[in-house]
Amino acid sequence: MDYQEQTATLKTPWGGRNENIDAAELIYSLKDVNYREGYESAVTNDPRVFVDRAIHFLSADSPKPRLAAANEPPAERGRFSEAERGLIGILRVVDERYFNSGKGTLAEDSARKACLTGYLFRLSGILKGDDGEPFFLAENWETKDCYPAYGETGMRKFLHDYEVPVEVAEEKAELHDWKMPDLGRGAENVKISDYYEIRKGEVIHR
Repeated sequence: MDYQEQTATLKTPWGGRNENIDAAELIYSLKDVNYREGYESAVTNDPRVFVDRAIHFLSADSPKPRLAAANEPPAERGRFSEAERGLIGILRVVDERYFNSGKGTLAEDSARKACLTGYLFRLSGILKGDDGEPFFLAENWETKDCYPAYGETGMRKFLHDYEVPVEVAEEKAELHDWKMPDLGRGAENVKISDYYEIRKGEVIHR
């Protein structure tokens, strides 16, 4: 089975999910789909208010990492507290970068995707920045672009299939050390297919 057949096979079971997400997003948008000229139609904002309230409750408080230090010697507890403060600092940096990208905080975006789609897919990791310092990555992916496949022991395969403007693709290529193909003149968007296989606990990225 070639790459195109593999990705198509991964996508097929999730067609119904994406249709349901489209329907939920249409309700959330408050678009009057029943409007007809010459007839009266009304749209209530109850669904959107309910979802927005849930998003607020889920994302209002900043995460507070806690390490289990109760059974540690007193001399060691200070190190745990220092590690907790370090984690809070990392989350603050990630949140600030996420907010500056126009998507709100990481918690808000996570709650929104979970409430509207019922799923949350996130790429997290630690990369090496251009200055040699660690770069803490946290990036939520659109649910409709994500296609997992599961087996008896958990996830076996995963496809992230999406389209972005050329300049965004170039930023991603630099961040992840990808080789960009020659797109030719006039290209506006780039389709990216991230394909992963999980074998014996090892993630293989193609």
